[in-house]
Amino acid sequence: LFSRLGRLRADELGDIGGAIAAHLSASDARAAGETFLRQPSVFKADPDPALDLAARLSQCGLAEGGLRVLRHQQASYGLHYTPARQRVTLALVHTLRELGQRDEASFELAEAAKHFPTDAEVQQACAQDAVTRQDFGKAEQCYRALLLLLHGASREPAELRRASVYVELAAIKQRRGDATASHELLESGFEVALGDVAELSALVGSLTAHEQWDAAERATLALLELGEDLTSTACAL
Repeated sequence: LFSRLGRLRADELGDIGGAIAAHLSASDARAAGETFLRQPSVFKADPDPALDLAARLSQCGLAEGGLRVLRHQQASYGLHYTPARQRVTLALVHTLRELGQRDEASFELAEAAKHFPTDAEVQQACAQDAVTRQDFGKAEQCYRALLLLLHGASREPAELRRASVYVELAAIKQRRGDATASHELLESGFEVALGDVAELSALVGSLTAHEQWDAAERATLALLELGEDLTSTACAL
């Protein structure tokens, strides 16, 4: 019934948004995706419906369809590089990686970095991509840019902390054989995190991820000494 309603809305009424909703109600993500591609811009500047549709397609094993939806939404912005476009681009990069198209993902990130030079999430994604490609010079450049952005921000994004960035920079220096610089960067991470529950929690997580057990224990003890956030402390332990 919902599938028939979707076809009716699209073919007879020209209601593409309503047709997509009907197809999704019928659990037919493929038809919803194909319907979405029929118009240059279905949801205008709002990225959320397109992001949700792409996610539904990927969950159904139709990542290629999700990729087409994201590219279609990205194209609808034309030459306008808005926060909405940034979200679509990062989702596009994630999907490209899922499909093993890493060179294309790197290209999209490089383009995003040109147009969103002050976006912390973009800089973080570029840095992570560079590490994956073992382009440590580029990774270090991106992480240092990210540090500057976070330092100047009135409010850091919840998932991005300066202490964690210092850990990533230290890991890069370690991989490049500069143990002294790596140690100094770790100490900078501790200095930034001093007396800050959120920074210390992020520091513990990053150090643990890099298997820096002694430093992680030190950060955990510093977190315990604060005794302000039992949830964060428990997670760290």
